[in-house]
Amino acid sequence: CHYVAPACIGVGSVCKSCPLLHSKFPFDISFWTFKHKAKVYNTLQNLTINGLSQWITSCARDSTLFKNKPIINLPNPIDTRLYRPINKEFARNTLRINTPKKLISFGAIGGSQMLRKGFNELKNALESLNSNLKSQCELLVFGESKGEEIKGIPTHYMGTLHDDISLALVYSASDVFIMPSFVESFGQTALEALSCGTPVVAFDTSGLKDIVQHRKNGYLAQCYDIGDLKNGIEWILQLAPQIYASLALYARESALQHFDSQKIAPAYIDIYQQLAGGGAVDKTRVILLARFTLYALLSHQVSTRTYYIGFGAIGGADTPRKGFNELKTALESLNPALKSQCELIVFGGNAPQVKGIRNTHILGFIYDDSSLALAYNACDVFIAPSLAENLSNVIMESLSCGTPVVAFDIGGNSDMIEHKRNGYLAKRGDTADLKDGIEWVLNLNMSAYHTLSLNAYQNVSAQFESSKIAQDYIKAYKWLMGGGHTNL
Repeated sequence: CHYVAPACIGVGSVCKSCPLLHSKFPFDISFWTFKHKAKVYNTLQNLTINGLSQWITSCARDSTLFKNKPIINLPNPIDTRLYRPINKEFARNTLRINTPKKLISFGAIGGSQMLRKGFNELKNALESLNSNLKSQCELLVFGESKGEEIKGIPTHYMGTLHDDISLALVYSASDVFIMPSFVESFGQTALEALSCGTPVVAFDTSGLKDIVQHRKNGYLAQCYDIGDLKNGIEWILQLAPQIYASLALYARESALQHFDSQKIAPAYIDIYQQLAGGGAVDKTRVILLARFTLYALLSHQVSTRTYYIGFGAIGGADTPRKGFNELKTALESLNPALKSQCELIVFGGNAPQVKGIRNTHILGFIYDDSSLALAYNACDVFIAPSLAENLSNVIMESLSCGTPVVAFDIGGNSDMIEHKRNGYLAKRGDTADLKDGIEWVLNLNMSAYHTLSLNAYQNVSAQFESSKIAQDYIKAYKWLMGGGHTNL
């Protein structure tokens, strides 16, 4: 549904009186279509939903129709060999736009004719630009349009563009690309512009949040605020040449780092290989998928490998027996070079920053298995430093996701962790040995780490897979119904 209205909450319950249809009757076609979809989707056991952005993935999780299905998040890839920076003068000459002025571009399927693409907001923002700057600007529009006049700014209307080369020329010819959409499930044109080294101004909404990083590769204006949209355009066009060049360079690098087809394609292939078996995607094996999901959440530019260390417990650091203080001591004593490459992911509660660790990301409470699987998969190692446990669910869940675990040798931990085969069992309460375990896992070469990860998944599957355990429970219940303790 492309209707943008905070008052429309049908997706979370059941559609009625659809505002997109201007319907005032509760049981309109949207109601019956919704009910039909609900009936059909419930019969599909092999349906996997892919959200192209964090926002649309979250929408799927909140929807009545999809929330009980496996939901993953893989973005659209982009061929950065096609969408690449082209010399600005050459691009303009090729397009026969011979102007020395600043060139602002806008383009969308439907162009200026589709209200949710925000052309009217762009028009108002441009007409309110600083008069001196406005006199130095021209506008380039592609997609359908009626040739609308924008007061004080000459406009070039390109019509519909059908090939990648024409689009790359348009983006490269531009000084800034504006995407003032009210909502985008992803934001492909914004990504194409960035890949061509052209900064983007967009509203801080929906899928565009995954692509545009505020004042790093563009500008995210406050939602639907025309004044701030104007501020973003002025900010980019008035940058000193050297600063603008850095912004444009990072625009290109952000596309390469997070969306290049050479990186995204293997993750899609992994998913397709699982789906080809006839079932829904196996969430516990999507390690590459989780990496890309968390990159959007934790996005920043780093020059060296980043290691993600996970910790999760109800209560987080506020529950002493869960051992966060011991984990903190161990992390602070890590080899300084390794420590500088580490970030901590915490879910289930709060936790303080750890000295020397690059960043701590508090994900809060995670209520569904899909999100938990992604959190475990995103970690290079999961630490379970509890001082007392019976049989730890978080250890079992992490291993099942193929993420090695470092834990103290207490309680039932040795039932799940085989020392240096699928994780590391540190001596009870010994924070120095806990530190050694973390370093041992993170310093493994790629081949040894993959073996450790595979062992983690296979060991838990063999011992604790639900269908096997369920049969053991059934056997126990039958025994109890027969009177107990005589002949188990």
